[in-house]
Amino acid sequence: FVYHYENYCFRVYSFREKLIQFLNAFLKLNFDEGDVKIKFIKTNTTVIDAGLSPMLDKFENHKKLGNVIQERNSLTHKLYYGETFDHYLRPISSGPMKDSEFKKWCNFWKSEIVVRSKNIDEISHMVSDMNHELAQKLIKYKESKKTK
Repeated sequence: FVYHYENYCFRVYSFREKLIQFLNAFLKLNFDEGDVKIKFIKTNTTVIDAGLSPMLDKFENHKKLGNVIQERNSLTHKLYYGETFDHYLRPISSGPMKDSEFKKWCNFWKSEIVVRSKNIDEISHMVSDMNHELAQKLIKYKESKKTK
């Protein structure tokens, strides 16, 4: 599970980054490629006029989606810089445990995995909906600009 979860976290982050690069190009926002950041894109007047800011806010404000982005950062940076982080998502223990403590530890670990898998399922549906919403809003926005 951990391999797939880690991969999923990277993919969601990549989706967000490619989405804002796409918006910069498609809407001709004229940011240099290196300056394309979500905080700049979502506050751009063209993005606001197209009604896309609330969708982009979900990457930070939706708890589960935001957590996946944060976990991607932890998986990438905390491991690299040697900070305390277990990429197998195991609960931190203070050393050897009695059998009863170990069973609780295993059950807690299992519950963490189950919660994350359910979150991924929900986020997958949300990202799919975001794709459809994005397409509809961009078509509507471009059509409104043709009539002006």
